[in-house]
This record gives sequence, structure tokens and C-alpha cells, in this order.
Amino acid sequence: MEKFRNIPTLKAVLALSAGILIGAVFDIPHLLILLILIALIVICAVKQKKYSNSGLDLLLIYSFLITFGIFRAGLDFYTLSENSIAHIPDTPEKNKYSIIGIINDIPDDDTNRVRFNLNVTGILSGNDTAQIEGEIVTTIYKNRYEPETLPGLKAGDKVLLTGRLATPRGRRNPGEFDYRHYLMLHNIYKTLTVSGYKNVILLSSDNGGFVNSHIIIPAKYFATEVIEKNMYGDEAGYLKGLITGQRNDISPETKDAFIKSGVMHLIAVSGLNVAYVLIIITTILGLFRIYFKQRTAIAITALVFYCIFTGSSPSIVRASIMGILLLVAYESELKTNFYNIVGFSAFVILIFNTKQLFDPGFILSYTAVLSMVFCYERFKPILIDRLDNYEWRYKRYLKYALILLVTTLAAQIGVLPVSGSYFEKISVISVVTNLVIVPIANLSLAIGFMQIITALLSEYLSSIIASANQTLLSFQLWFIKLCASLDYAYFEIYKFDTVNITLYFVALILFLTIDRKNLKFRLALVILVLLVFLLHNTDTEKNFRASFLDAGKGDCTVIQTPDEKTIVIDCGTKTAYYDSGERTIIPYLKRSGVKKIDLLILTGDEKTKTGGLEYIVNNFPVSKILTGNGHEFDYYQVQAIKEKNIGIDEVGQGDMIDQIKNFRIYFLKNTPQGALDIKVAYKDFGILLSSDSLSKGLQPVILTEGGVKHSKNDVISTSQNGAVIIETDGQNIQIIDY
Repeated sequence: MEKFRNIPTLKAVLALSAGILIGAVFDIPHLLILLILIALIVICAVKQKKYSNSGLDLLLIYSFLITFGIFRAGLDFYTLSENSIAHIPDTPEKNKYSIIGIINDIPDDDTNRVRFNLNVTGILSGNDTAQIEGEIVTTIYKNRYEPETLPGLKAGDKVLLTGRLATPRGRRNPGEFDYRHYLMLHNIYKTLTVSGYKNVILLSSDNGGFVNSHIIIPAKYFATEVIEKNMYGDEAGYLKGLITGQRNDISPETKDAFIKSGVMHLIAVSGLNVAYVLIIITTILGLFRIYFKQRTAIAITALVFYCIFTGSSPSIVRASIMGILLLVAYESELKTNFYNIVGFSAFVILIFNTKQLFDPGFILSYTAVLSMVFCYERFKPILIDRLDNYEWRYKRYLKYALILLVTTLAAQIGVLPVSGSYFEKISVISVVTNLVIVPIANLSLAIGFMQIITALLSEYLSSIIASANQTLLSFQLWFIKLCASLDYAYFEIYKFDTVNITLYFVALILFLTIDRKNLKFRLALVILVLLVFLLHNTDTEKNFRASFLDAGKGDCTVIQTPDEKTIVIDCGTKTAYYDSGERTIIPYLKRSGVKKIDLLILTGDEKTKTGGLEYIVNNFPVSKILTGNGHEFDYYQVQAIKEKNIGIDEVGQGDMIDQIKNFRIYFLKNTPQGALDIKVAYKDFGILLSSDSLSKGLQPVILTEGGVKHSKNDVISTSQNGAVIIETDGQNIQIIDY
């Protein structure tokens, strides 16, 4: 607690963050908050003249910071300019918008499409141009049926694009990534899709301002060109990630290996990059005997340049601010406190953009650096300092290795719940992987800087350095993929929500700050936190649950009964880029705590119903499969089902499943092609799941049993993406089309 009293900037940023959280959740009138801020300022001014009270002073300061956080978050989250593109409605069906804007970074392109962020300046409406502002994600697709060439687009180009403007898609299913929310945190509210290069017109170039157009962007192109000219494959993409923060050229398989082995942080530009920039600048300036004050000013300028050069991600902004503060403190001969420097850097970032508090990069960066120091301070006396009591020949090397191990472990402890929440995986092998890879990655980073700098003098020398680095990078990727492929290298976790993360950090802090004086009390608190954790993650209510998943252009319904039986009806679709089983259905089942599928029912053999079947059978326990009479599997589905020894039964019109208490499944109709119409009933609640027979306009079967009509259909789900209009006869029926 004594140490906490001496870190005012960290306490200040906590107060500011509390206000930001309140302001982000609740849309409080700005005028009211502004009046409260003014009142607090007046109270502070009056109090200072009449009397001084340190306790009251702190209360007023923290009240002001919390209120300011609320006010600032309200502006960021609930206020848009009148000309914001967020106000423009999505493009109507069969229409297009013509939008003018400036490309703000190097486009990411391949053979079929080009993708970049566009700073919009206007939108064409007839013969007029309306002034519009805002940033949008733009994707230009090549026309596959006509030969066409895209104009050579680059950062700073002003373009006229004709395409479809749309609001980004939100979370498709519970627990999935919310793309709309992610873009909103970066002040992006629309996406633009352009079909065909003929809808792209280059208006002018070099529109990004002098610094951006003539310094930042050329430097990016130069660094990228040097790397791509002498390197290839994932190695080139990996080095670009290390130096510039660009991760677009790293294959999805390699990124997945980075996550599984716990080294995804390597391709997030951060503190080590800043350290190398400072070393390079100070070394070069030292050779010319430049005075220390001028050297410091030039080094700070270089850090600002590199921060902008790499895209100003939260991790590099944090590291740059901390580097600048350390330089200023050293030049001014001031004593520094690590926690104060970290707190000040976070304070600066949040003052300018409160949305950063919710950005994954910001959260991971600060949890990692705080955990690294906080945990290291507690492990050091136990694991490292004790080595000083021994006289060993190689003690120095053992100590360096132990410091690296403890530092890695300390950082991993902090990011474990956060990375588990974002990636839904926790790497068990991460300590080993980091212990081996981090020193080599640091060496590759240093060589990469050398490779780019020497290219200014000699391309030949740069190519020799690149060849050596290619070998190092290849070894790293090989080792990372090897670690990721090992059994039990990681485990999946799907329930690390905000409550669990908070409980984790509370328990961690309580445990690591235990001493002899508070041992019993702290242990009791830790046990209490663990009990709350268990209570929060225990499902005490076993209710009937029906989930209609958004599985692309396919169908999938998941039924969970009170006695923990799981029934999956249809398996979604499959394309070259998307498999419903892999991307949607199995992750949803795991998030829901499902261990196996007790019954998998296929209501048809179309790809919109069976696309994810093969992946599900190969990667998730399935007890039995039911199909309609006449259902046909493809070759790969048959092989997967045989290999897993899964039983298949056929059902037809009039069949029923009633082995589960208060729960029945009625098979209403079976076409010669194997299509099924299904009625699911739990007590007096009914769900009608239609096959293509309903979608094609055939009359639905009204099922009766013993002359008694069945319970009403509370929910009707239609296939073929809602391509059917159902007459409800005045009934209160919810219709779900997907």
C-alpha cells in the first residue's frame, strides 16, 4: 500500500478510467456533466483561497477526473459530427454510391481484391458533391469475368469509388467477434464494397500532407520493398510484423500457430522496437559528438516518427511515451518511477481517445507491462536473488536465463485471462516457446533494422544480411509451429468473460501481496474470490434452450434440453473460405459447455444444410445421426462417419422422438429427396423447422394426434434464407429467416 501511495499518475488514470467506463455505458447529457465539471473547478478555486485539506483535495481531484472521464467518453461514444458518414444510410438494393476519399495507408492487395482504409471527403449526389467526413474500410474486388487492370493505388491517392456502402456486420452469434464494435472503437462506422476495377478512378496523388506524403509513406514503402526484395514467404511477413506492425502478409495458419504457442505478442510493435530505435539514434549521434540536449531532442523526434510509421498502435504509443519520459528524466537528472511512467502514458492516450480503454491492443499492452514488473518484483527475491548466495562457475549465465524465464512468466501471468478471452485459447507451452524464441526474435529485429538501414548504402550488403535473417526467421517459424502442434500445447477456453477476468486479477493481487501479517486474512479473501468464481461459472438453472445460429447461407438449430441433451438440426454451409462447422457451430457448442452432440438431424442433403457435417464429425463427438428417407451423403461425409463409427437412422413422416421428459420431436413431412419438416415441442412451447418443401410454396402439414391438434408454433424457422411468406392467420408467431 505504501508503494501505491507514491504513484499518483496510476491512481489518476484509474479514476479517469472509471469515469470513461461510466460514460461509455450510460448516455448522460453532456450539459449536465459540463455543469458538474464547472462546479468542481469553482469549488477547488474557492477552497484553495480559504483553507487547505489534503484529504478533501484528493477527493475533489478524483471527482474531477471521474467526471471528466464521463464527459470525454460521452463525446467519443455518443457524439458524431453533422457531416459524419455514419449518418449516410446504407446503399439501397440495386443502387450504388460514388464516394471521394484519400487512401490513408499502404493498400493490402492480392490477385482478386484490394483492401484499404479511406478518409472520405465527399459523396456524389447527382451533379453535386456533398461534404462528408469519416473513415471507411474499402474492399475492391476484381471482376472475374472480364480482363481488367487496377490503377496503381498507393497511400495518399485521392480516388472516386462507386460501390455499395454498408454498416459493418455485428456479432453473428453469441460469443463471436463483433466486427462492428471493433471498427467503432477505431471511429469507423461504414464499409464500402466496390465490384470491378472499372468503378475506380484515380483523381490525384500525394494528398496526405507534406509529412505523411513525403516522409512517412515513402519510408514505409522503402522498408516494405527492402524486406520483400530479399525475403519471401511467411518469413517476410513475420519481419514486417516485427518492424512495421503490418501483419497482413502472415498466413492464417501461421497466425494460429503464434496464438497456440503463446507468441502472438512478437508481431505487436512495442517496447523493444523503441529501445532499438533509441540505441541506433544515440549511437549514430554519439559518433558525431552531438551535445546531449540536441541528441535527446533528435531521439524524441525519431520516436514520434517511428510511432507514426508503425501505425500508432496502443503498444507502440505506450512504449514511445515511456521512452520519451525516460529520456527527459535522464536529461533533467530526475528520479523515475516505473508505475508513474506507465500511468502517465495511459493517461495521455485516454485523454485523447477514450475508446482505447476498450481496445484489445491497449488492454494486452498494459496488462503485460504491469504484470511483467509487478510479478517480477515478487518472484525476484525468491528465485533470482538467492543465487547470489552460491558460488558457481556459470552462475552469471544461469542468472541471465532465470531472469528471462521469470520475466516471461511474469508477463504471461498478466496476459493469460485477457488473451484467453480474445483468442479463446490458453497456451501451456508459451513459457518454453518464449524462452527460446524471444531472444532470437530480438536478434532478428535488430538485424531487420540493420537490413533496412544498410539498403540506403548498398543493396548487395542488405541482401547478405537478409539471407542470414531469413534463416533465423525460418527457424523461429519452424519452432513456433512445432510447439503449436504438440499435444496439450494449448487448451481452449470459452468462458473468460469480464467477471472472470476481474476475479482472476483480484485473486492474483491478493495472493502476490500476502505477507506474514495478513496471511490468514488474504488467504480467506482468495478462497472467497474462488468461491465467487465457481458460483459465477456454475449453471444452476437447467432450462430448455433453442438457438438459431447464423451459419452463413445455411441452416443450423441447436436444441439443449434440461437433462443436458444436445440436438443439432442441420450443419450450415461450406465454401472455399468458410465452413460453418469449423467457424460457427463447434465454437458455439464449446462456448455453451456442450461436450457432445447426442443427436444430429439433417433435414436435407443440400450444401446449406450439410456443409459443416464433415468437419463436425471429424472434430466433435457425435452419438447418432438422423436423416430423412432418401438422404444422400457425399463421399467425404461417408468416410468421416464410418471412421468415427457413428450410427445413422432414417425417419419419415409420422415418426416421433419422445424419450426425453416433456420433450418431443415430430417429423411432419418427408419428400422423396430426403427433406424433412420438423416440429420440436417442449411442454406447451412449439418450434416449426421447415425444409425446402415449405420454402417452395407447398402447404405445411397440420399434425394431429388422435384427432387433437398439436400446440401452437411459437417459432417458425424457414430455410433458404427466408425465401417464403407464411400466412399466420392472425396468430402471434415469431418468424426467423436466415
